[in-house]
Amino acid sequence: MRQFVIGDVHGCKVSLVALLKKIDVQLDDEIYFLGDYIDRGRDSKGVLDTIFALIGAGHKVTCLSGNHEAMLLGGYQGNRDDANDWWNNGGKTTLRSFNAQYLQDIPPQYIEFIKAMPLIVEVGDYILVHGGLNFNAKNPLTPSQQMAWIRAWYGKIDYKWLGNRYIIHGHTPQSVEETQHQFALLEQERVLNIDCGCVFNGKSLNSLVCFELSSKQLYFQKNVEYLSNE
Repeated sequence: MRQFVIGDVHGCKVSLVALLKKIDVQLDDEIYFLGDYIDRGRDSKGVLDTIFALIGAGHKVTCLSGNHEAMLLGGYQGNRDDANDWWNNGGKTTLRSFNAQYLQDIPPQYIEFIKAMPLIVEVGDYILVHGGLNFNAKNPLTPSQQMAWIRAWYGKIDYKWLGNRYIIHGHTPQSVEETQHQFALLEQERVLNIDCGCVFNGKSLNSLVCFELSSKQLYFQKNVEYLSNE
């Protein structure tokens, strides 16, 4: 059994399908997604449908919530600030993928799926979270919406508390080279960011990233949305 962790997809369904093919995921594997399935990319619905298909086929899938899911839910529940933030951060492409005009037009099964997403999960020696941990909290593992939003927290890591565990997260885009550098220092720094900005498809931000926990192997899938007519 392998345990795959996949970073921010942001509507890049074609790239996600390519990554799943690259890692040759099997039924006895576990797949963990770190959040931000939606927004910015052109097929948020397709990303969620791909995950639904994995679950329907019997794959063991765990989906964490990211800040973009939090904004969508806040807007769906009537919070105007969340709705505006969501719209201004790629929400309109999500609506387009659903062929919807308003948030309330998104079918309820997608909303309920997002509502049920946890903020954090522990897998053996690994702590998986979208944004990061707040080390000012009494217990950094207590679920909090801040976990989906926090940035610039490395300098506050309590290594005595962390012990031999690792923190795997996304949320803050960085280059493939930066993630590879972090990976080289993983035993020392105990933290790895696997958001390489797939949706941006730029010179330094262009890849969807997967990390296999037991073998400690990184996989990179460059954005291939522009090659597809889907």
